[in-house]
Amino acid sequence: MGNLIGVGYKIHFADFIRDYYAEFKGKAQFVGLYSMLQPTYMIIDLELAKTILIKEFNSFVNRGMFHNEEAEPISANLVTVEDDYWRFFFFLLSPAFSSGKIKQMYNIFCEKADNF
Repeated sequence: MGNLIGVGYKIHFADFIRDYYAEFKGKAQFVGLYSMLQPTYMIIDLELAKTILIKEFNSFVNRGMFHNEEAEPISANLVTVEDDYWRFFFFLLSPAFSSGKIKQMYNIFCEKADNF
């Protein structure tokens, strides 16, 4: 189980991640952990996360998350798909999320949030 021992039956995964994050916040920019036998990084520093997800996004397309497009079509999304399929999704969807489009949708978001 690596670092995830007890997750799922003693502790919820979200609680584990929150506690692990709190333990290293302010001490490191990122930490390593094992998910089963798979070494994984957990980004702690917000500026490093912004750099990875925004400025250097094209270098970090594979996130190692589960997706099975045949059995669960909704699981194949921009966060879970990898390599060329990720690039296809990104370039297909990115025009819809430009700053101008987000500004145009802002009032709709506010209206829907109020209704919710």
